[in-house]
Amino acid sequence: MDSVFEGTFPTGAGPEEILPQDALSILPFAPEAITAWATQNDLHTYINKLLAGTGYEDQADIRLEGAIQVVLELADQFTEIATQSEPAPRARTQSVSLVDFKHDPVFGRLAKALIAWQETIANVLSEAGYFSLSHMLETRSDLMCSVQLASGLYYRQAMQVLRGFIESVILPIYFCKQPDEYKEWKSNDYRSPTLRGDKGVLPRLRKAGIISVEMENTISEAYDLLNGYIHGNEEKLNNTGLDRGEWEGHVFQPVRFQAWANVCASLIEASLPLVKINLSQWAAAKSDWDLFCHVCHGHDLETQQQRDDPPMTQFRCKQCSHTFWQDDDDQQFVHATVEFSD
Repeated sequence: MDSVFEGTFPTGAGPEEILPQDALSILPFAPEAITAWATQNDLHTYINKLLAGTGYEDQADIRLEGAIQVVLELADQFTEIATQSEPAPRARTQSVSLVDFKHDPVFGRLAKALIAWQETIANVLSEAGYFSLSHMLETRSDLMCSVQLASGLYYRQAMQVLRGFIESVILPIYFCKQPDEYKEWKSNDYRSPTLRGDKGVLPRLRKAGIISVEMENTISEAYDLLNGYIHGNEEKLNNTGLDRGEWEGHVFQPVRFQAWANVCASLIEASLPLVKINLSQWAAAKSDWDLFCHVCHGHDLETQQQRDDPPMTQFRCKQCSHTFWQDDDDQQFVHATVEFSD
């Protein structure tokens, strides 16, 4: 028998509640095979610290268990496609060197980073802590696209997509201080500035004291590396070696897999503190705003309905059609229906 619970929940947690510094202090994650993960490993600690004080503390183990099942299935996907490799007819060897992904520490670290990002973004979304919902959702799309490409043995393309992930993380930090440019971006009448160079986004954020020199260098070096997979040499191609008679075909390549997995995990670990920066920016920026839509930042709202106990009003944004509840203390809420299977 199923039971239904309806409730209206506040979305006004602060940056430290959404992404505690205690959780960020766990980073970076240790390379550790999924099958070797202990009950109290660094990922377990991260998730528990992430959910501390949110009211969802008792769900940490359940959520982690579900996430582990997902990455185990992902390991099976990598294995299945790798075993179906198609060596070139004249490849130096027709045997393909495979990796036991469930027992591979490189894949294990990547799995930890992917889980941490997914759970962190879920926290941000549930508390409406995002400045730009589009960019926040795009980071998840970027990562999963990269993962799917890598599992399909398209290593160059998997690297290329990660450049988009960097932009999806960095641009909201920039736009939060440049609201007019953000409006132009949303109207599709905008060309994003370069990330690097004298007038690039990264040095401008560093000079403004928003990011540290270390953060700037880390992201800049990663961006430069990923640019190489877009504008790089012949060796970056999936089909490298044709001119030397060394083309292997569409096969699993352990060195390329490890390079991609390490870059992806490192980028996630470097980007989590950047999410915290944007959370703090947005919390400060919106504190002086009048009633507005958290999705599109629009102020053209219409009243939908009202409640007396507790006294709340539901508004609808005329620009993006998002609806939300707000109480007399200007606290926004999300109304949710949850079904339980008895």
